Amino acid sequence: MTYFKRPVGRATDGRLIVDFLAEALGLPCISPYLKSIGPDYKHKANYATLASTVLLPNLHQSSDQQELIRLPSPDVIGKSLYTLYIGQNDFTSNLGAIGVVSSSSGLTNCLYHQGGRAFLVLNLAPVGCYPSSLVGLPPSELDAFGCSIAYSNAVVDHNNMLKEALGQTRGFLPNASLIYADTSLFC
Repeated sequence: MTYFKRPVGRATDGRLIVDFLAEALGLPCISPYLKSIGPDYKHKANYATLASTVLLPNLHQSSDQQELIRLPSPDVIGKSLYTLYIGQNDFTSNLGAIGVVSSSSGLTNCLYHQGGRAFLVLNLAPVGCYPSSLVGLPPSELDAFGCSIAYSNAVVDHNNMLKEALGQTRGFLPNASLIYADTSLFC
């Protein structure tokens, strides 16, 4: 059973965090990014992709794609909410939290300098409970919930670094509204 009851062109058949946010704001669910090319941007554009990464070269590819599509007016850019839920694939691929945190802050800074002013940055979910994190682990490496202690601790460290980095970024972006959201509270 799917939430949408039909294929919608996404890698998931359930709702995303941005869908719940759109619902709370009285907006329709956001279409996948390929259906967003050339929209009027009045209330949606979704660039979420499966297996994307915040690390290079994807960041430059995203910047290059902006040249291929009709961008909204600066007024729309400045009034938009940028929801950043990034780094999950980088983290689970063992690419290192410091590079992911630094790239996340850099992306926020880049969007700010292109006119973005409102940012909702979500931290990493507790990936220690993902089946891929649990393969072959002995019981001694699992917590009371059956999740990987090592991954869970690493996520806590990453999220602390992200929160600190965003606090520093906030100091350099005086007109930005930068909100850090703790995804572990959504469960």
